[in-house]
Amino acid sequence: GLMLAAEQALSHLAANARAMVALTDLLLDLLAERLPRVVRLGDAAHRLPHVLSLRIPGVNGETLQQRCSERGLAFSIGAACHSGAKDNPVLAAIGMERRAAREVVRLSVSAYTTEAEIRAAVEIMTEEARAMHALAPQGAR
Repeated sequence: GLMLAAEQALSHLAANARAMVALTDLLLDLLAERLPRVVRLGDAAHRLPHVLSLRIPGVNGETLQQRCSERGLAFSIGAACHSGAKDNPVLAAIGMERRAAREVVRLSVSAYTTEAEIRAAVEIMTEEARAMHALAPQGAR
């Protein structure tokens, strides 16, 4: 059984990777359309196909994560090798300032994620990010 599962996974690896790249590209495009200041982190061509790391200026990632979690949307903040410490040494190493590093979120998809799920996630993130922007002092937006 294990051998059959491994063969299945390997035989669909390239197709799954293409599907996940398309999903993360759609996710970025939709978010950037609604939140024009969104910035993709990392190289668009040389990356894991299922992960999208981005920064939403003026939006604290941890607060956004909590607000979205209450609505059923889960994602991570900071860099993947971040230990949960107050400062993120990985983002600091690439020259990101402390405030900007706090605005980083990391979204993941699978080969089974649907376009409808992407669109629903974008709606939740957009609504919450806009609400946070509306609450922020004028100079922090």
